[in-house]
Amino acid sequence: MGFFSKKTHSVSELIAMFESDNIETRTGAVVELAFMDPLPFDELLDALKNGTPFTRECAAAALGKSGDARAIEPVREVYKYDNNQAVCARAREALDRLEGRM
Repeated sequence: MGFFSKKTHSVSELIAMFESDNIETRTGAVVELAFMDPLPFDELLDALKNGTPFTRECAAAALGKSGDARAIEPVREVYKYDNNQAVCARAREALDRLEGRM
């Protein structure tokens, strides 16, 4: 069984995991958040707008994987205006998913 198989983490714990040095921890947190029902949209949006670059990247990825159309405009804004190249790249991928190009 994997680390994230039992969904015992709170939304705030998962968002904090975006800062982990371990890529598997970050990826697991992204996937768990993206598929929560209901989607913690407001928390992910806050992380997308106000987090560190790692956190903004992960929030964009989670929103993209979620398929939630409400995320399109906020993710597009990050793609257009964020000053971090990695964040912009992740936002572009998220937009492609959200708009059905992936």
